[in-house]
Amino acid sequence: MKEKIKEWLEDKKYDISHIYKDFISFFRNLKTGIKNIIYYIPIIYKDRQWDFYYMHSFEYKKLKRMRDYFMTSNIVVNSKRYAQEIDLAIRLLEIIMEDDKAYRDYLDLNYSGPINFNKPYNDAEHKLPIYVNIHNIGKYMVKYTKADIRKFKRSIKGKERLYAMEIRKIKAKYLYYRLLYEHSEDWWD
Repeated sequence: MKEKIKEWLEDKKYDISHIYKDFISFFRNLKTGIKNIIYYIPIIYKDRQWDFYYMHSFEYKKLKRMRDYFMTSNIVVNSKRYAQEIDLAIRLLEIIMEDDKAYRDYLDLNYSGPINFNKPYNDAEHKLPIYVNIHNIGKYMVKYTKADIRKFKRSIKGKERLYAMEIRKIKAKYLYYRLLYEHSEDWWD
C-alpha cells in the first residue's frame, strides 16, 4: 500500500511540474505574441494590395529582427554567419526598395534643383554615386528571352547611366531571391 501511495505521489509531482511549465510557457508565448503585434502594426496598417513595396517592407522588418536575434543569441551553432547572410539580404532589400544610401545620393545628384524638360539627355552629365556593371545584365534578367535582352541592350545604348540604377535593382532582386532560396532554410536550424 505504501508503495502505491508513493507511486501515486511521484506521478502527481510530475503532473504538477508539467502543468507549471505549460503555464509559464503559455504566458511567455502570449508576451511574445503581443510584442510581435506591436512591432508589426505600423507595417500592417500601411499594407496595400497593389504594390510589392509593402511585402518587401514586411520582409525587411522581419529580417532585421532575425539578424538582431542571431547577433545576440548563441542558440544556433552558426548564428554569427547566419546574421551576416541575413544582413546581406537586408542590404539587397534596401536596393530593391530604393531605400539605400547610393540611391538617395543618386536622386540628390541628378534630380535636385530646377528641372529643365527642354534640355536633351546627355549620358555624360548623368551622375552615378556607384559603379554598376550593365554589360552582364542578361545573367540577371532570367524571365526574358535572349532576343528581349539584346533588344533592351540596344535600346539603352548611349543612355546606360540613365538605366544603371534600374539595372542595379534587377540584379539585387535576382541575388536576394537566390540568397533566400539557397540559405533561408539554414537560418532556422
